[in-house]
Amino acid sequence: MTFNDTRKFGRIWLTDDIEQVTGHLGLEPFGRDFTSRWLTDALRSRHRQLKPLLLDQTFLAGLGNIYNG
Repeated sequence: MTFNDTRKFGRIWLTDDIEQVTGHLGLEPFGRDFTSRWLTDALRSRHRQLKPLLLDQTFLAGLGNIYNG
């Protein structure tokens, strides 16, 4: 196995229970449960600045500053 992450953000876990690693993460933006209705309701129910909220992995998984040009 080879793993290369030049930015030093990568991690590898070996586990029998994936929920131990991913259970705290928010919805995936390309997941089936992510809809415009979900996003609208989720944004309305929180009172935070938009960028920090979108970067919060417990709110929405997979977004990060690397995508914000």
